[in-house]
Amino acid sequence: MIIWDWLLAKLLKRPVFGTHLDGKGWADYERALLLVVILQFGSSVFIMAVITVTHVLPALILYHPVFLAAAAFVVQVRQWLKCIGVDADGRLGRGLIMASNSFVVVCACQTMITAVIRVYSGGLMKQGYLVPLLDDVASRHLSTWYECHLSQGVAAFHDQDFLNLFVR
Repeated sequence: MIIWDWLLAKLLKRPVFGTHLDGKGWADYERALLLVVILQFGSSVFIMAVITVTHVLPALILYHPVFLAAAAFVVQVRQWLKCIGVDADGRLGRGLIMASNSFVVVCACQTMITAVIRVYSGGLMKQGYLVPLLDDVASRHLSTWYECHLSQGVAAFHDQDFLNLFVR
């Protein structure tokens, strides 16, 4: 979402790797694509590229309504801000757009990836189309998170899995 914001603000005029690799002749969208590849895949040592092929692409086909709902949010959020009187190109508007779009896109990707994991384990054939999605949504309920991590009170901060949520 940051790269999308930079693209809309026309901030991608400078080379990423210097003028000898992506200098003159590169369009803004080509630089944006290069940055997406570097930040999305390179930061995970290209493990995310494997996950994209094995989980995200099948999820986009199988659970396309989740993708379409997220895409509709990303496209319409600027209009919604205008309706409530917030300038979408101002500091507040750009911050709200970037934060909300990032949250929605990450949630949609996580939902689709975990739903496909449940599909691979047989959840689709045994229980139906919506069960993997509903299981994922149910696992994200605040009461489930509280029960797993905070029901022990301060002792939860001695739980290594809970601490890894913040450290990693």
